Amino acid sequence: MRRFDVLQAMTDVEKYAGEVWCMVHRCQNEKEFKELLMSDLSEAGRQCMLNAAQNGYPLSLERLQDGIKEYGIPEKCIISGVNSANN
Repeated sequence: MRRFDVLQAMTDVEKYAGEVWCMVHRCQNEKEFKELLMSDLSEAGRQCMLNAAQNGYPLSLERLQDGIKEYGIPEKCIISGVNSANN
């Protein structure tokens, strides 16, 4: 599951803007930003993101259906929150 896929599933404009802002500021140029968007979340990042969605974080689980089928919903989140800087 790519970071881009997660951003597409976000349902709250403020959270979306915050995530994109953080990602953009991690990159030196447009090429790095594109690469970051295309990069896969780590296993811990996927588990945390899915757990956060189950617990009210503004992500549409319907939009992430393929990722949920592939990775399942974890019982415990390794990293708190969905923060691209930690994944």
